Amino acid sequence: MKNVLLLVLLMVAPHAWSGDDEPLFNVVQLHATAVTQIDNDQMTVWLAVEYEDKDPAVAAQRVNQDMQWALKQVRKNTAIHHQTTSYSTRPIYGGKESRPNSAKGKRIIAWRTSQQLRLESQDIQTLTKLTGQLQSQLLVKNMRFSPSKKARLAVEDDLIAEALMIFKNKVNIVMRTMDEDNYRLLDVDIGHNHPRPIVTYQQARMQSQVLSSETAPVTSAGKSEVKISVSGRVQLY
Repeated sequence: MKNVLLLVLLMVAPHAWSGDDEPLFNVVQLHATAVTQIDNDQMTVWLAVEYEDKDPAVAAQRVNQDMQWALKQVRKNTAIHHQTTSYSTRPIYGGKESRPNSAKGKRIIAWRTSQQLRLESQDIQTLTKLTGQLQSQLLVKNMRFSPSKKARLAVEDDLIAEALMIFKNKVNIVMRTMDEDNYRLLDVDIGHNHPRPIVTYQQARMQSQVLSSETAPVTSAGKSEVKISVSGRVQLY
């Protein structure tokens, strides 16, 4: 038994004495960032159809009719990507909407059916015009501008090179200040941000029939910030 235990200790010991477990000295952690502004070349719009009726079938039918009409208009523009989302039918209790678990003893007075339509395109002018047309029967719930993936990737490579150069310059400053001649890179991490879309328009819940193509929103896409961050540790010697 003693011989077996000794053999196990001999097998483990070299790992404990290896250089990987030696404490590191003269280690400096640094961070660098490169930033640029790029045009928002993509527009995303969320629209919705909402109807209330005592008969849920009637509410659903009216929603389906308006959505079919909207999709017919959208499909005329091949540059616009579209997707229907969030179809729901909910009961309305006592004159105002409540959650089912808090509606005990209350009478259902109507049903609300709704469905959303998501539109996205890099042809901002065409999508803005189409949004104005769709407002005659749909609600504009949200409108956002953001850089497309292609536009973002086009600048990220240059930003990575710039951030790494800034990182290297910081290492050289530390070396000169600490009177060290060399360094080795222990680890490095490169990260990037995802620009937050700019919300430019929101329409309150109201009767969409009062709107027309003449009320199309005036838009300005603006710019977004793209940032690359580099962080890492170096050992001076």
